[in-house]
Amino acid sequence: GQSVPPEALAAYDRDGVVKIKGVLSLNEIELLRAAVDRQIAGADASPTAYDFQHIAEQIWRRSEAIDTKAATRFDMAKFKRLIDTDADARALFDEAVAGAPKGRFLYEAAGWRRHPEIRKVAMDSSLPEVSAGLLRSTYVNFWEDTTFVKTPGATQRTAFHQDYTYFQITGQKCCIAWIALDPVDEGNGALEYVRGSHRWGREFAPNLLVSQTITSEDAGEKLPDIEANRSAYEIISIDAEPGDVIFHDVMVIHGSSGN
Repeated sequence: GQSVPPEALAAYDRDGVVKIKGVLSLNEIELLRAAVDRQIAGADASPTAYDFQHIAEQIWRRSEAIDTKAATRFDMAKFKRLIDTDADARALFDEAVAGAPKGRFLYEAAGWRRHPEIRKVAMDSSLPEVSAGLLRSTYVNFWEDTTFVKTPGATQRTAFHQDYTYFQITGQKCCIAWIALDPVDEGNGALEYVRGSHRWGREFAPNLLVSQTITSEDAGEKLPDIEANRSAYEIISIDAEPGDVIFHDVMVIHGSSGN
């Protein structure tokens, strides 16, 4: 097993986020890479996989209908209408690098149901034990996995958001384990966290990730526009290597750049 160092526990409590190096073995990383490669290959035919880069480009071109390939999980016409009627909505693209390929920002959830490698790493690795240690719990429940892939040339940022309000859970004894399958830094989509925001005591409405627009008119309090006022917040960016895991509190505010 793997115990949580006291300094990591202190950082998690204080900042709402901590990176712990080498939580997963390179063999476990290879298992996840194999599953994610299949998710990428099958994305266009999956009912639950979305390319947020492609969707955002269509939204800001004011396309009449949004092509989501085979995906049916979200009501994209509703999301488009919400953005169209949000006076504060704006595109969140990083500047494209000259000569860069056209990138994709793929999203898919609940891969553990179809990919045994994801299930194995979620259940049989050090992740449950480290998560329990950070939460000061004797056991943990596995909620869900989500795959995010930003290929080179993906300019779509991930809007700052708070995970808690996306989940069908109550109670805040919940952490997210963000796993790097490639070396990650500020240039290719490293996560950024608003340090200590898990202690604000506020629940923010889920947004559409490609925009700060919230997912319904009555979803709750809209997150402040952190993207436009970065200097007003203590934002930290966390680099990671394959095998490192970034654990964050379900209430902490976070987002990321493009790749």
